[in-house]
Amino acid sequence: MNTEIAVRDRNYQLDNVRAILIYLVVWGHLIPFYDGDMRGNLYNFIYTFHMAVFVFTSGFYARFDRKKILKHYIWPYLFFQTAYYYYNVYLLKVEASFQVTTPYYLLWYLLTVATYCCLIPLFLVKDKKQAVLAVAVSFVAAILVGLDDTIGPYLSLSRTISFLPFFLLGLYRKILIDERAEMALKNNRLLMVVIAIIMGLELVIWFSDVHPATLRFEYGYTDISDLPVRLTAEILGFLWTFVMFRLVPKRKIGIIT
Repeated sequence: MNTEIAVRDRNYQLDNVRAILIYLVVWGHLIPFYDGDMRGNLYNFIYTFHMAVFVFTSGFYARFDRKKILKHYIWPYLFFQTAYYYYNVYLLKVEASFQVTTPYYLLWYLLTVATYCCLIPLFLVKDKKQAVLAVAVSFVAAILVGLDDTIGPYLSLSRTISFLPFFLLGLYRKILIDERAEMALKNNRLLMVVIAIIMGLELVIWFSDVHPATLRFEYGYTDISDLPVRLTAEILGFLWTFVMFRLVPKRKIGIIT
């Protein structure tokens, strides 16, 4: 009986979106190993939105649960952080000192989501106005954090601040999207406009000399010209989130779900 309820309540659309994002993550990490004129453009295209939407999905059902934070984020982070250290030292023969404050490679996501979940009690809001204000403030912080070059990969602070608007958007989705807002978001004309804007902004990134690191939000800006790139990427993250949850089916789909 419990299994039947769990299956019936499963959010297949969320599963489908996350599956697509997982494929994009894998593809994004494979692209640097290949040569070709399109390599940089494809890499930049993926990194303009895939992690932003992923963080949004992490906020979807996020809650403050000490046991879950330890089991799903902290312990895996510590385990793989240790594994990376031994991998570097004994297999790659690279000099390294063991530490847990600066994540290796892709482990930043575990630390960032753990931080978000620990801060959920501080993120609680009473109404829609407070939710909108929180997202707006976090969006401004995400843009301005790049101006401080002392905020970088340490404790994954740069990415944690830069992706916070998307986590809050997922966390507040039930507050922000009431019946009236849901009806407005289902408007096909709005969908077409958003897709057109996405295509325009992606073309700007495509034909601009954008360094991939700028789109990863790992470090501060190397130049003030990086600020509009960060702004564009943040906007694309919001727009892609809307489009994916409008177009990705809500039903179970073979190996994707």
